[in-house]
Amino acid sequence: MTSVISSEKVFRRIKDLIDLYYIAQVYSPDWHKVFQTIKDSERVLGSFDDFLNKPDELRHAYNKFRFDGDVSKPAFEDTYQTVKKYIEKVLPLSKD
Repeated sequence: MTSVISSEKVFRRIKDLIDLYYIAQVYSPDWHKVFQTIKDSERVLGSFDDFLNKPDELRHAYNKFRFDGDVSKPAFEDTYQTVKKYIEKVLPLSKD
């Protein structure tokens, strides 16, 4: 999931953002294992450019996503901020 939201696929795989939101509520990752798993799977983390710099487009994709059944999703801003904090160890360093 982290590798997906680090790429431009984040808009097509918005459910991964929602999944990370819910995972963040119950699981604290061992980041060493996460990095090792990414390396072992030969996946590459992207720049997170779209996730970090295109929140309006991300919000649009998020708002279009519908759960099956009578399930409401959390507000975009809450989801976005929760996921951003949850994955902060894999995000590129800010240039600020």
